[in-house]
Amino acid sequence: MWRDHSIIPDVTAAVHLISFEHFMVAIGSMGPGNKKIGVFEPVNLWTMYNVELEERHLSCKVRYGNQQVLQVGGLIMSSEGYKFPVEIASVNVINMTVGVFEIELPEFRMMHACQFLNVGGQDMTIIAGGYDSTGMEQLASVIGLVEGASGPEIVDLGQMNLARNSFSIGVIGGHLAAFGGEPLIRTRQSEVYDADSNTWNYTSIFINSVGRDIGALVNIPCDFDQVNGCGCEADSSPPPSQSTWSSTTVTTQTEPVYTKPALYEPVYTRPALYEPNEETNYLE
Repeated sequence: MWRDHSIIPDVTAAVHLISFEHFMVAIGSMGPGNKKIGVFEPVNLWTMYNVELEERHLSCKVRYGNQQVLQVGGLIMSSEGYKFPVEIASVNVINMTVGVFEIELPEFRMMHACQFLNVGGQDMTIIAGGYDSTGMEQLASVIGLVEGASGPEIVDLGQMNLARNSFSIGVIGGHLAAFGGEPLIRTRQSEVYDADSNTWNYTSIFINSVGRDIGALVNIPCDFDQVNGCGCEADSSPPPSQSTWSSTTVTTQTEPVYTKPALYEPVYTRPALYEPNEETNYLE
């Protein structure tokens, strides 16, 4: 059942909606909207704030912990050319202060997937796939940001079988999963992460349309199904063991500054002919 929600005031294109325990955050990602944050609470509805967050194109914004929204990857465009930051910007959504996150990306990304998920009983911020700084090389690597004993740590979550961009990350049966995106056709097939072997495996689930790049994925919890009578049952599959997560020492790269080319455009692989596989299980 779909229900109307209160309108977000002063919102811009490509807004990110990020849920916390007792409130929700809306933050724009293009132009002036990048400096605006809306906080929704059931009593006060939307309250808008201005923040000094640097504009980044093709970045992602994602929850970390209970108080932070991170701005990860993306291009910084200036008179000096393009910059490809590995630093992660942080916004404290309680007091609206902006700072630099404690650790950096091991490599630059854009058009990647980010999601805050509970995987195997542990909360983590997932960062996956996307393009590198050339705009032509796609990435298959997946990492997680977790809170360790002495602060944030990076967890290596292996390499997807298919390098993807503009796709969705979610959870199936307690396992991390990748859906859709580009390159088209091949990304119809989802894949899941096996924590015991640190590998990704294709599933029999196919998206019932070509690509679904730049789509959105929503995980529906069981209490929502029961209240609204969706008829879905809880997945009883056991989650992967927590003991398999381990932090990784990562060598970070120095932020390069490039002279702005006449035209910057990521290259996409689009097959001329679509030939369906013999799949039988579809994800609508």
